Amino acid sequence: MARLLITSLVACALLWMPAPAEGQWTVTQLTDNGRDDRAPQVSGSNVVWYGDDGNDWEVFLYNGGTTANISNRDGFDDYRPQVFGNRVVWFGEDGTDDEIFLYDGGSVTQLTDNSSYDRFPQTSASHVVWYGWDGHDAEIYLYDGSTTTQLSDNAYDDTDPRISGDRVVWQGFDGQDYEIYLYHGGTTTQLSDNDTHDAAPRISGDSVVWWGFDGSDYEVFLYDGSSTSNLSNQDANDFSPSISGSDVVWYSDMGGDLEVFRYDGGGPANLSNRSANDDMSAEVSGDCVVWQGDDGGDNEVFLYDRAGVTQLTDNVFDEGTPHVSGDYVVWEAWDGDDYEVFLAVVPEPSTLVLAALALLGFAWYARRR
Repeated sequence: MARLLITSLVACALLWMPAPAEGQWTVTQLTDNGRDDRAPQVSGSNVVWYGDDGNDWEVFLYNGGTTANISNRDGFDDYRPQVFGNRVVWFGEDGTDDEIFLYDGGSVTQLTDNSSYDRFPQTSASHVVWYGWDGHDAEIYLYDGSTTTQLSDNAYDDTDPRISGDRVVWQGFDGQDYEIYLYHGGTTTQLSDNDTHDAAPRISGDSVVWWGFDGSDYEVFLYDGSSTSNLSNQDANDFSPSISGSDVVWYSDMGGDLEVFRYDGGGPANLSNRSANDDMSAEVSGDCVVWQGDDGGDNEVFLYDRAGVTQLTDNVFDEGTPHVSGDYVVWEAWDGDDYEVFLAVVPEPSTLVLAALALLGFAWYARRR
């Protein structure tokens, strides 16, 4: 009798509960003004961007409920914020050159104060990395929460650093071409060493990806902590990889158009697969991949998740540079007058859905007994 009652309750709950939230994305416009808001980034429910406040460029943080100006330096421009959890970093003018700033969720700390530029910082939960001019060329610097260390020191430019935990990667010129370097635990390792350019490294844990010329075309390479392999290895130019765990995405020139590919341990899979329409600027986080694609009139934002491919935007204006963190996607879009920031989120399952799933689990347990 008890089992019959449980089964009936489960049937009723399943009958009335809404369809699963998987693939159902809710889009919210985070900014709506007559001035530009640019280059949004996302980490969980935290979104950052830089925007014109009428006087200068400032850094803004949306924390899932409210938006705050966290740079708030009248008369000085602040640019290109990056976010990890509640930590935000950016570079801003000090009247002479660009310096690095860190917001830790409560206050702002200026990490550099010198007479040369420091730019494009990245942060993890504990460290901040950037590149700065040392008087001769651009070098890489790492702040560990208390002290700053210069990681590179040579006669050539080192730029585009990325960080995961306390591991740092960057591209550095060796006098002939750009190579890829990894710093961890006090040791710098040169991951590539050839006569062609290797560029735009990205890191997740102890894995590093980048794109480089293999003698025939550009390919995507993966260093897994011990060895390097060619992931794309196809008769096409492959560019700008992104990595999350063991998943890697990039875009490829297939001859007639650009397509987005994903590697998850097997062979590369074409996710976009839209002939004659360019798809590029791909980024991956967990099970989600986002990119911008041409729909024949303008650029729109596309998403691949467990439910398949979803076109998140569909209008007559350009949307671009999407970024993803778990179930959160952000991008910038032209609204006819200026650039604004948009956020897409997978809705949380309703209470009824959760109750039904709990009843299903209880029914299974009762049947096992």
